[in-house]
Amino acid sequence: MEDHLFQSLWGDRPSIQENWVEYKLYPLTTSTLTSTTIKILLSKVTNYLQSIITNHIWQHEPFRLFSSDNHQYLHGRSLFGDNIEDEWFIVHLLLAATLKFPDLVAHVVDNDGQFLCIETALVLPEWMTPYNSDNRVFLYNGTVHVIPLDLCANVETISSGVAIVQSDGQDIATSTSTASTAAPEKMRQAIFSRTEIFPKAATENRHCAHCFLPYRIAVLLCRDPNLVAAATRAFYYRTAEETALCAHMINFPPLSTSRVAVPVTFTRCLYAQLAQQEFPPPQPFQHWYSASSSNSTSPTQTHTRAIDIGMRLACGFEILCSQQPDLKVTSYQPNTEQETVQTDETLQEEHRFELFCAQLKTQHFFASVSNDTERDAKMKAARVFFNKQENRSAKEEKEEKAMDTPLSALSFPSNLTEITLAENDTSWLRGSTELDAKMATYTSTKDGQQSKVNAMQSAHEMASSLAVEMKEFVSATSDYSGVDSTNTTTKNTASEATETTANNEGFSLDLDKLLGILSGGNNSDATSKDTQDTEDTNTSDTDSKHYDEDEAIAEAMREELLESTLADTFTSAEDISEVNGAQKGKELKPLDLDVNLISNLLESYSAQQGLPGPVSNICGDLGVALPDDSKT
Repeated sequence: MEDHLFQSLWGDRPSIQENWVEYKLYPLTTSTLTSTTIKILLSKVTNYLQSIITNHIWQHEPFRLFSSDNHQYLHGRSLFGDNIEDEWFIVHLLLAATLKFPDLVAHVVDNDGQFLCIETALVLPEWMTPYNSDNRVFLYNGTVHVIPLDLCANVETISSGVAIVQSDGQDIATSTSTASTAAPEKMRQAIFSRTEIFPKAATENRHCAHCFLPYRIAVLLCRDPNLVAAATRAFYYRTAEETALCAHMINFPPLSTSRVAVPVTFTRCLYAQLAQQEFPPPQPFQHWYSASSSNSTSPTQTHTRAIDIGMRLACGFEILCSQQPDLKVTSYQPNTEQETVQTDETLQEEHRFELFCAQLKTQHFFASVSNDTERDAKMKAARVFFNKQENRSAKEEKEEKAMDTPLSALSFPSNLTEITLAENDTSWLRGSTELDAKMATYTSTKDGQQSKVNAMQSAHEMASSLAVEMKEFVSATSDYSGVDSTNTTTKNTASEATETTANNEGFSLDLDKLLGILSGGNNSDATSKDTQDTEDTNTSDTDSKHYDEDEAIAEAMREELLESTLADTFTSAEDISEVNGAQKGKELKPLDLDVNLISNLLESYSAQQGLPGPVSNICGDLGVALPDDSKT
């Protein structure tokens, strides 16, 4: 029944449900809940959160709560699309709800699972893994709680986890707790760093743009500013068939006589999606551009941008209208009534239903009832009929309110100069200051150490440190779950590089085996001699045979490499020192492995052109920040 109600209010869900967040709010497990009390709780929570949500522009679906079928908890599910900030805003709302109503415990997951653990992966307790974190992370009393293993080894259900968190909170209040569920400080700070910026960040993340729009679209946006998200989404994810609709603009024709200038408020994500796509103006909009260029004075960049953004938004509304035909009705109103459920209205509705049942009794509707099963069936049928009548009355009242404001009563300016609301600057579309600052917070080690780039005093020191870190990374113990770096020690100076290389014997031997062929044979011979000195004098004939075969293969590869140019692609030790003179005969020059490692890493990093790539990812995990390509 809830699914049907959801679809009737918000439309069908996409067939592919990506980027969603699901949340639940549990009252005290010891309290007795009925359909009436859970509705009252729903009203109180929704009313309080609505004061925080006011004027927020959602990327896809808004935050909303419903009562569960068994009337034991509140729940909701929202698609946040491409704007992950909406997901963290929902986490902020849940924290605010649990702080305002101390009896509530919140649980939240998304399409990736325990995304709170993913966000705090670098500071999670050592015992937490993807296999034991389910039903352990909750929001309670405005903070993050994690059920430790020593408190409960296996939390089978969310309800059992809620009971543990609530009981632990009561124990703390009475000073009888032996194990706290409060999350570690670093984990809490990591979550708060994403949520404490709201609701201020939601306001700062808006972008006001001046647009030329058909009059009817300006009216729709005036009545429901949140339609800008649906129209932008329709434009951004348009199909070829939907693009063809823009060649006709049947529902919103861009006539010169009906074009108005209006300020439209987007989120930065929505504005970027609308502005950054390549989209040539369809035929119906050509006269907008030609009229602008035919003026005696050349059109300004602001004027051209207003035409272009308005054209794209109008196309989005045309596509949206094909998906939702009711949109073109002038009496359209946003579905905001279901977002705010007043407490007194809920009680009045229950009172009206009781009066309705009393009227049914006078008409002998329940006269044939002989047992509880039949009575429940009768009451269910009465409730369904009553709800239909209530919904019909609400719809008629909504349409009457909409018609109170006729189209002719709304007026908009025709020129951009007449708009009083200032347009925001678009420099953030091209700048990367905010992104760089946010990425810098992730370039730290698991212990929270800041990037080593600040401690580096020279390019030579940076190169030496990077070589050391890479060798430690390769020599570290690893398995399918990742690299265990707990036993590695960070070296920050070039003088320690040699010591580290010597200590990492396994890594050095492996590297010699891989690159010894290119070292001219000298390193190979030395390695062979050392190996023979340390071998047992009773080495089996089989091992000797295998060793001879390996040497024969290596020698054949050397001869083949002498006839190719592959060896010339590496930097040899002689290229660095320039003290060994000319090579005798045709021999492969010994290599400087560190120099080749650093040069190849920098070359690969430069090829990324500022985009994510293997070198930047590895160096970020190692805590080494490479300089920009322009600084190298």
